[in-house]
Amino acid sequence: MEINIPKPDALEASLQMIIVRVNARPNELPRLTWVDPNGAAWRIPHNWRRRRIILPSYDVLVTEGVPGEVATRLAQKTVSVNFHPGSLCCLSDQYRFPDHTGRKWPVKIEDCVLVGYGEEKEYRA
Repeated sequence: MEINIPKPDALEASLQMIIVRVNARPNELPRLTWVDPNGAAWRIPHNWRRRRIILPSYDVLVTEGVPGEVATRLAQKTVSVNFHPGSLCCLSDQYRFPDHTGRKWPVKIEDCVLVGYGEEKEYRA
């Protein structure tokens, strides 16, 4: 089941040891689930699919079909993108990043720099 875990279930599990299962197969993205104290399996939150990337230069963005105005505003900036290839919105070799209006533009993964996962900056534990 895709998460929104009901708050009571999340609270009940919060102070207990939880089993996390990672299912990895060649040429597929890993699938992560956790089992609550009642034995129900939950999918890890969608946020783990978020990536923080640095977009390529203006010239590369324009070459990939991004309008000049968007390329000027976002070239070499860090943005947050979803990445779940196999769905209707993502391709295995591209990210889609949002502009200031929310419209999403494709950019080749190989032209970007991966900075981190999730939406927040990394920090030391």
